[in-house]
Parts: sequence; C-alpha cells; structure tokens
Amino acid sequence: MCHTEYVTMVRGKKLIRNLVWGVYFCLPLILLALLLIPIKRARAEVTELVLINQDSWVLSGGSVKSVVTGNDGTTYLGGFFTQIGPYVGSFVSLDSSTGQYDNTFPKVVGDVSTVTSDGLGGWYIGGKFSKVGNYERQNLAHILSDKTVDPNWNPNANDTVNTLVINNNIIYAGGRFTTMGGQTRNRLAAIDVGGSVTSWNPNAGHTVTTLVINNSIIYAGGWFTTTGGQTRNHLAAINVGGTLTSWNPNANDFVYTLAVNNNTIYAGGWFTTMGGQTRNHLAAINVGGDTDVVESGC
Repeated sequence: MCHTEYVTMVRGKKLIRNLVWGVYFCLPLILLALLLIPIKRARAEVTELVLINQDSWVLSGGSVKSVVTGNDGTTYLGGFFTQIGPYVGSFVSLDSSTGQYDNTFPKVVGDVSTVTSDGLGGWYIGGKFSKVGNYERQNLAHILSDKTVDPNWNPNANDTVNTLVINNNIIYAGGRFTTMGGQTRNRLAAIDVGGSVTSWNPNAGHTVTTLVINNSIIYAGGWFTTTGGQTRNHLAAINVGGTLTSWNPNANDFVYTLAVNNNTIYAGGWFTTMGGQTRNHLAAINVGGDTDVVESGC
C-alpha cells in the first residue's frame, strides 16, 4: 500500500468515527428538540383562558398551558387553573333543596351588586354590567317573574349601582353614577315601575353604598360628605319629595351598610365615631324627632 492510499484510509476512518460520535452525542438533543416543538406550539396557543364559550364553560384560578383536541373532538386542557364549570353569569337562581342553578334564568354579563324584589315574583338588579339575557342594560335591569328581561324598564345608569330599595312602586338607587336616563342624578336617583326617572334628586357629593327606607324616609350611607348642598358626613336622610331632613349623625368615616328595625338605624362601616361618641365600625341611631341619639352597646 502506498503512502497516499494509507493517508486516505486513515482520514476516512477518522471521519466515520467523528460522524458516529457526533450522532451519538447530538441525536438525543435533536430528538428532545423535536419533542418540544409541539409543546411550545401548544403553549403559544393559549396563555390564559377565562371564557371558553359564553354559552358553555368557564375557567378560573389560573392560566392554561396546553390545549389538545382528541380524535373524537374532545378538547383537553392543562395548566394552573383550579376551577371549571358552566357559564352562569353573575346572577343566578338556585333550588333551595338541591342547590342546582336554573339555566333558564337570563345571564348577566358583568357584576351584580344589589337585588330587590319587585313584589310580583320578579327582581330589580343593579351593579356594573352591560347585558342581561339578550338585552343591553347599563347597570340596572328588571327581570320579570317569567324569567324574562323587562323590555321597557331601562333607566340606563352611567356607572355602578350599589344599592336598591323600593317603596310605593318607586325604585330608589344609590351608587357611583352621575346620570340616570340621560338626566343628571349624582349618586342618588328614583325610577318608577315604568322605567322613567322621577324628579327626586338629592345630589350626593360622593359614592352611595347603602339605602334603607323607614316611614317614607330614605336613609343613605356611603363616602359622601355633602347631600343636597349641605354637610352630611357619610349619613343622610331624604324624604320622598327629595328634601334633606335634619337627621345628621355625623360619622367620621364611610358607612358601608345600613339596616332598620323599630325606628332605629343600624350602621356598619369604617367609622370610629358617630355623633361625637366612640363607635368602632358599628352604631345605632334613633330616627325619632330632631334629636340624634347614638345608642350605647355598639
């Protein structure tokens, strides 16, 4: 064998050896990369799924990392979510015995903050929503006893409705809104059962969070410090004619909720004094006469 042939043979053996070693070391990495390609693609498809189908299922509690569809059309989801269930909207009717929800109830798209009975088997609802059933409804709606949306009652609040009460076929609303039915109504408004905004216009200076009625007086609590142009720190009383009364307990911070019993208004909130007396977050106020008595024991 000549020298040239020998060198060529040695070089060929080295090339084959290097190729074998290259495949040995690189093949696992190549296979791993091929396996990761579909995973990356699946991860890129959905990073966080909140609503799968508005008429079927929703997820909450985390993100979706992988989506795979089987041969039978079933979709499999994997990720960090903790709950999955039927889409019901934010206002549901539940069976008191079984807990089963009524899927014929109109779905609310948004948040419901307050509900009050219409006295006829239906409901007035308020909150921060934009649609009820098939109807566009801005933050207020009436659901009839037959589970349909009242097509005529549409006051159209321009912001959140936090609280509703009804008295003598008038629905009183409190919240963050500044217009109702196209008319200026700062955080307090009254709507009749036909959907028309009445002339009742107390003009609260800030958010109203709660309302109660006692003897045709509407008591309001919230963040406001003025009502009807007068100082009323977080609590006020307005008659059905829209006039502010002299009732003025003077809470030192916001009132979140009110209840009434036997001519006493019970208040809960962030306040620490009421009527100049120490009352940490709970207080009771007498409604009788012009004298505001903060009762002891709260």
